[in-house]
Amino acid sequence: MRGLSRREFLGGAAGVIAVAALPPAGTSRAAATTPLAGATLNPSSYGITSYLDAANIYNGYVGMPLATTFEKVYMGHGAFPPQPPAHMTELAPSGCQFLVSIEPSRTMTTSEQKLVAQWLAMLSNSGIQYPGCGFMAVARALEYFPANPAPDELWMDYYATAFRGGSRLGNLIAKAQAAGTSCGLAEWGWAAGDTTFGPMTMPWWNTYCNYLMNLIKTGKITLGAINFAAKANGRTPDVINSASDPRIPMIRAVAQAMQGAA
Repeated sequence: MRGLSRREFLGGAAGVIAVAALPPAGTSRAAATTPLAGATLNPSSYGITSYLDAANIYNGYVGMPLATTFEKVYMGHGAFPPQPPAHMTELAPSGCQFLVSIEPSRTMTTSEQKLVAQWLAMLSNSGIQYPGCGFMAVARALEYFPANPAPDELWMDYYATAFRGGSRLGNLIAKAQAAGTSCGLAEWGWAAGDTTFGPMTMPWWNTYCNYLMNLIKTGKITLGAINFAAKANGRTPDVINSASDPRIPMIRAVAQAMQGAA
């Protein structure tokens, strides 16, 4: 298999594993220097239009400022607008940092690479702090390592539904760490995709969160962790709608473990 560039991303259906490789060394960016615990929201989660208001609602329910600390931002295929998206501009003044998921052309042409580099430079010039990533196939995740060059950072999407289905991160993290690559959780949460035939339950949720905390406390997840609590594809199982949501204690526990990992 050919060596992939640092800009490439290995991923797949959320709820299995997605792996993000950051831009090449020398690309203008400002990544997090300490472990960050965050949460990803969208206004439709609460029937409003402001990302900042949605973040503050979630923060109020959870009792921690996760959604104004670190959020994942999704860009469409080939979408590189001349200005940062509202998701970023509304939250940046609060000091929020971002993991930006981008989808450049899979042809990896020189012109496309320049377009991505210019867009990332635009974010930096706008004062936005971020790491960046894009998409490819999940089947290549474990096959990626060893790679030349190895990515600076690896970010994974990993949900409780994947944990219940038997997916574990140990082998992938071990390969990444052997290559000198640090790891983070780009998305973690209750469920991904249609859960009609595989619903999540609180006992599984608690076991999953304990698994994540063990990964954090044993130095396997060191970069950060972003709780996904947004409405997605019309589905709302990840949304936190009240301060009495039974999932909140474990959200707080994982976030506190991440904050203490420095």
